[in-house]
Amino acid sequence: KDKDGNELYSKDDVSVGEVISFPTSGVDIVTCEISDEEGELEQTVGIDTSGEEELTLQDIFGSLKLKSCDEESCLISLTYTYTMNNIGTNAMDITELSRINDAVTPATASFLDEISEKTLDVGDSISVEEEDLYDICEAREEERSETTTLVGKADPPEDKPCEDSTPYVLEPPSESKECRVRVDITCQDEEGTECDKIETPELQCSDGDEIDILSFRYTGLGC
Repeated sequence: KDKDGNELYSKDDVSVGEVISFPTSGVDIVTCEISDEEGELEQTVGIDTSGEEELTLQDIFGSLKLKSCDEESCLISLTYTYTMNNIGTNAMDITELSRINDAVTPATASFLDEISEKTLDVGDSISVEEEDLYDICEAREEERSETTTLVGKADPPEDKPCEDSTPYVLEPPSESKECRVRVDITCQDEEGTECDKIETPELQCSDGDEIDILSFRYTGLGC
């Protein structure tokens, strides 16, 4: 709700890990009320969206964790394309095309029902796509990689089953280079000579000529 009590978002059942979004344009303070399954109020949290207080991705407000604000977002939409090729010498009937990834829910998904023509001729291929909402901030913080394994199985006419599997590893993302700095030092004397090229003076002050100015450094030592 906004400060006037106008509802910005409402849902009876929100699952753990689910993403909720609501507009905050023109809203200074958002009040979020979170209830249990019986409808009893468990949490009330306030979020300043006026811009006067800095909001940072991954900020935590009760059981809510900030994942995006306008164009800045931890949540990246990924599209996985799974392809099965018939590289043999006989036509084959696809019996399985599934992927395994323990980092997502469900960990195992079958795409067999999405394939309308399950007979694959020699040299042909089929592809299916799967969308995933990847939390790049969590992956970076936990230095977590994800491995998606694609499994394909088929039965050729001779009833000699064949199969293949291949993994795809999504490595932990590197930290964004938000700040880069380089420092340098130069040194010159009053005549513009580089300090490491200044020559040591002769220790003999004079060969009998008159001296105009003398300079001393007080050392504090006795006579």
